[in-house]
Amino acid sequence: MDWSMTFTAPEKDVVLDRTPIPGEPDGKDWGGYAGLSVRLSKEIQEACVLTLQGPGVFENGKYRVKAAALDYTGVFEGQEAGIAIIDSPSNLNSPSPWYAISDSTMHYFSPAVIQYGAHRLKKGETFTLRYRTIIHPGRWDVEQLKKAVAGFGP
Repeated sequence: MDWSMTFTAPEKDVVLDRTPIPGEPDGKDWGGYAGLSVRLSKEIQEACVLTLQGPGVFENGKYRVKAAALDYTGVFEGQEAGIAIIDSPSNLNSPSPWYAISDSTMHYFSPAVIQYGAHRLKKGETFTLRYRTIIHPGRWDVEQLKKAVAGFGP
């Protein structure tokens, strides 16, 4: 599934912002997410994340990284499956910052385009975000993710 959204500041300047992340004033462990999001079933077992750099490691149930794509896999009702989201190189802050969660409260991930700071649009300015989402059986390796990224251009 290809997803595209254009944001416009039609009548006045706009600031797109988010809850501060750890290390910032009033930073929250859950801060920074903003963008296209996937919230998965709480029943997922053996959740893993993968980027082009290899497998990621959840620290205290959270994972943050900048990458061209992120694949989130797990065991769903006894079967391995996953969802990969590929960031368009033309997107704001590409390669995208990502935020993923795997803990007892939820399984979640998103390309969090403004995770590391607010974005300002002046009156009349626009920007477009594009992503490709692929739902797949099994667990992908880096080579499979690389092929998916190569097939999605600006």
